[in-house]
Amino acid sequence: MKVWKNMMVGSKLPVRFTKYFISYVILTVMLLFIVSAIVYVSIFASLQKQIEASNISSMLQIRDVIDARFQEMERVSVQITSNSHLASSLLQTTGYEALQVVNELQRYSSSMLIRDLALYYKDKHSDRIFAASGIYNIDDFFSEEYRFESLSKADFLSTITSLKVPQMKPVQNVTLRSSQKSKALLHLYPIPSNSQTPYGFVMFIIDEKSINNIFENAMKGRRGLVSVLDENYVPIIAASSGVTDQEQAGIIKQMGDNPSKQQISTLKTSQGKYSIITVPSQVNRLSYVSAVPTTLFMQPANKSLYVFAVMVLFVLLFGVAVGYLLAFINYKPIKRLVSSLQLQMPSKSFPEFGDELAYVSKAFDQVAAENTHLLNNLKDKNYMLKEHLLLNLLKGKYDTLEQLNQYLAFADIKLEQYRFTVLQFLIDDFNEFMSGTAKSLQEMLKFGVVDILEEMSTEYGVGFGINLLENNGVALILGIDYNRDLESTVNQLAAKTKEHFKDTFEVTLTVGVGGVYNELLMVYKSFLEASRAAEYRFVKGTNQVIFYHKINALVENNKYNYPLHLESNLMFAIKQGRGEDIEPIISEIMNAIIEQPISPEAVQSICFGIISTIVKTLDAMNISTGSTVATQMVELYRYKFETIEGLRERMTLFCKNVCIHIENQKESKNFGLREKIISYVQANCYNNTLSLEMIAGTFGVSASYLTRYFKDQTGYPLMKYIDNIRMEKAKQLLKSTDLTYKGIIEQCGYTDETNFIRKFKSIEGMTPQQYRQLSKPK
Repeated sequence: MKVWKNMMVGSKLPVRFTKYFISYVILTVMLLFIVSAIVYVSIFASLQKQIEASNISSMLQIRDVIDARFQEMERVSVQITSNSHLASSLLQTTGYEALQVVNELQRYSSSMLIRDLALYYKDKHSDRIFAASGIYNIDDFFSEEYRFESLSKADFLSTITSLKVPQMKPVQNVTLRSSQKSKALLHLYPIPSNSQTPYGFVMFIIDEKSINNIFENAMKGRRGLVSVLDENYVPIIAASSGVTDQEQAGIIKQMGDNPSKQQISTLKTSQGKYSIITVPSQVNRLSYVSAVPTTLFMQPANKSLYVFAVMVLFVLLFGVAVGYLLAFINYKPIKRLVSSLQLQMPSKSFPEFGDELAYVSKAFDQVAAENTHLLNNLKDKNYMLKEHLLLNLLKGKYDTLEQLNQYLAFADIKLEQYRFTVLQFLIDDFNEFMSGTAKSLQEMLKFGVVDILEEMSTEYGVGFGINLLENNGVALILGIDYNRDLESTVNQLAAKTKEHFKDTFEVTLTVGVGGVYNELLMVYKSFLEASRAAEYRFVKGTNQVIFYHKINALVENNKYNYPLHLESNLMFAIKQGRGEDIEPIISEIMNAIIEQPISPEAVQSICFGIISTIVKTLDAMNISTGSTVATQMVELYRYKFETIEGLRERMTLFCKNVCIHIENQKESKNFGLREKIISYVQANCYNNTLSLEMIAGTFGVSASYLTRYFKDQTGYPLMKYIDNIRMEKAKQLLKSTDLTYKGIIEQCGYTDETNFIRKFKSIEGMTPQQYRQLSKPK
């Protein structure tokens, strides 16, 4: 009671205690549910199967007992067939022979099921029935000895007319000669058995009580019924306990309306739910069926289930009590902590009926946030100090090693017992990366390079990274162990770094590597060398590792051979306006340049010299550059190209645009050229030596330009225009003269008869001969 009072806040339980308590209750219920499910599936399901198996076993015993009797009757019928004393031809109705027949039949009717055994022959003695009880006239047998309720003499004779297999008549009332009432079944066997033309029949008259006794022994006084059904679910005999005749009839009818092929099934009737067990006979087409109310059928399992439910309820109540105790034990420390925090942090008021753990969490979050803020400030200041110190080291601003060591010790940077080199990492295609990448990802990449480089450097010695704002790169001061090879170490580090950023950010890196120095104060010189090596990306291309000592010879050697003949070819192509020749010439110039030991500055100087030569050529041709060409030329001078390939592409585009500009300038000055060309063609079109090159040479233009110009002016290709003129004259000669094809060809400017005919047919849609025939007056 004291515990309960201590837990209460006002009139309600504390929130956290309530949550603990509910959690334990839910956990108890879940565990109990899982255990109960396992127990039910493993025990009760097994118990149910045992009950079903027990009931099936009882029905199998009934079937085996009755089937044995039916087999016995079948053997009797076979024995009768082979008994010479009972042969149809030897039977006598009087005297000693008749008595012997009765004795023989009595010997076969000793079974406890058989009330009487009778024999009937269709051909001879058809008016007699020979029975174990005597020999009767057929009329007396069915009207006096055994007066069946639903089987008269006429019914009997009608039945045996088509009977070829054994048949059992359903149980029915029988009045005996002594007027005694009874119930019996009639089992008919044709003899010989399974014959298409039986000549006689054995009749087994079976007391209902003898079969019911078997049923009742199996039912053991339980409510329900047992029945024997034929293949059409017509009841042959049935025994019940605690079931009315009406209920019995209803159950059997529903079984016939809804037959089930399963051994165990369920049947819903107006009287309730019944469990049905069906066992087929092994000797005939009958089925043995029992119907028991499902509640009685599963009564043993239900009793066990009830006991189990009581136990589950008890365990549940016990679990709730334990959950309450555990909730109290877990809540007590939280309560003490909340009380302590309220004393230490009075500014953090605790809301009434609030979650105590949330209050504690917020208090700790506030403390953690304050600590994080302080740590971040310290880290930022430390990072800025470190970056400032390293940047000054790269720029060579420290005069003495003693001064440098003081700064390094203050920033907690240890650079002792190492050789030093500087690596400069440049992001390839930086402008494209900046335009296609979010700002946050750009910052992540820049700072990511520094962090990853410093982390990877620990495998080879020690490393410190610095962001370089002036060239959008990162410098790494790498301290290498004395026993490591510089080139292999740098190649390994660069390869790992490039692979990481290729996979993560889909960017490539170019690495410039400076020389190795033993003195820390010489790091600035290695930095200059690394920067110089990185500049050679312009010549060597992107995604490279460039060592300064390998390109040092190129820095000192500024001698190279300039391909003047290629520059002349380029100027000639520009003058002629042949834009299609520009790209291969510029590619050849660039290849000739980079194959030589030449510096990036020299390559750029050569390219800009070519641009200046182009501008001078335009001035010499008295052609203005125009705004578009002038803008592209300014971009070439201003744009900082990363590689020579980028410069080549931009120069090619510039030169092609210059060619287009020159062509346009030429066309604007040649308005009168069209009439001159047409006049020249009309005057010389019948000359068989006239060609496109001859006409272009006459007017001082290229063949390609002439073709393009003439089509722009007239809408026809020049050679087609000439063919049209020649064909008009050919048609005139075909209509007005009798010249041969050879004469016409010579006058029209053609040399090949086959070519003439082909062109004529292509233009006119018929051969010259067809044209001449159609053109002549009729």
